[in-house]
Amino acid sequence: MQRYREFEHTADIGVEVYGHTLTELFQNAGYALFDTIADVTTIRPTVTRSLTITGADPETFLMNWLRELLYLSALHQEVYAEFDIHTLTTDSDVQEQPASSEEDAYRLTASVHGEPLDLDRHRFKAEIKAITYHQFCVQQEADQWRARMIFDV
Repeated sequence: MQRYREFEHTADIGVEVYGHTLTELFQNAGYALFDTIADVTTIRPTVTRSLTITGADPETFLMNWLRELLYLSALHQEVYAEFDIHTLTTDSDVQEQPASSEEDAYRLTASVHGEPLDLDRHRFKAEIKAITYHQFCVQQEADQWRARMIFDV
C-alpha cells in the first residue's frame, strides 16, 4: 500500500493518505506533510521531539496532529522524517474508564525524528502555511484508513 498520493487542487496541494491502522495513517500523514515540504529521504534523525495529541473525533485528532507537527517544525526550524507513535487510544479502547472530556476521546503520544532544515541539502519543495478544513476527512474502510487534506501553500 502506498503511503499517500497528491491530487490536483487549485493553488494549494491536495493529499490523500492511507494506512492499514489509525496509527499507520498518522505516521503516513506526518510523512506526507514533510515530504511535501522537503525530500524526506535526505532528512537524518538527529533530533527527537516528543508530543501528546488529543481530539474529540478522528478528523479533529488528525488535524491536531498535523498542526502540532507544523508548529514544531516552524518553532524549531526543523523537518521530520520518522514518526513513532508510542500509544494511540480511543474512548472505545478503554471502555471501563470513559474519557475525561470529549476532547480526550482520542489520544496519542509520539516521538518525531528529524533535523534542522538545510535548504540546500533537503531539496526544499514548498512552504506549507496551514492545513485547511476544506475537503478534510478521515474514513475507516474495510481494510484501511484513508484521509484527505489540503495544504495551504
